[in-house]
Amino acid sequence: MSRDKAKSRVIGRRKASGPPEADGRVALGKRVIRFFYSSWRVETVKKSRGFSIIELLVVLAVIAVVSVIVTPNFISWRNNAKLRNAVDNLMGDLEMAKLSAVKENNFVAVLFNPTNYKVFVDKANFWVQDTDERLLRVRKLPAGVTFDFGHPNWGFTSNRTRFNSRGRANIAGTAVIVNLDDQQRNVIVSTLGRIRVERID
Repeated sequence: MSRDKAKSRVIGRRKASGPPEADGRVALGKRVIRFFYSSWRVETVKKSRGFSIIELLVVLAVIAVVSVIVTPNFISWRNNAKLRNAVDNLMGDLEMAKLSAVKENNFVAVLFNPTNYKVFVDKANFWVQDTDERLLRVRKLPAGVTFDFGHPNWGFTSNRTRFNSRGRANIAGTAVIVNLDDQQRNVIVSTLGRIRVERID
């Protein structure tokens, strides 16, 4: 009886495992699957590594070349923008000084310094702001922008001007404004109080 049971167990195992040819095909299929899976993992790892050193150096070189080309143009544009801003402010402040002189029925003085200027009501007509004389404006020029007192076109005697109650300038002249790129603008005040800007290239 025990022999029959042992024999039946051996036959059952053979049936379960199948013929030798089938086992060979299954083993081959498993090897093929493992091969493709290993190849896929290698490709995935390679792609996940990102840029190579050469690719990174190329990108950095392109960035450096673009910076060399763009940076000087940007700096020049910024300096020019500062100059335009300074000129616009001075034009507006001189117009304000002229109108204030008419409104106050008094003198309004404008005193220039290399990097700023001051506007105040000059009742005493002494070019000095006394305690009872109202300060109208103190304006600082943008960084890199200055008044060029030594320029041949500078025309305000003692670096100052003043408007009377009729809106006329007691001291006519030209304020020369320059930036770091030697770009120049002239703000001209006539004796009649007309204010205009002249561009010098």
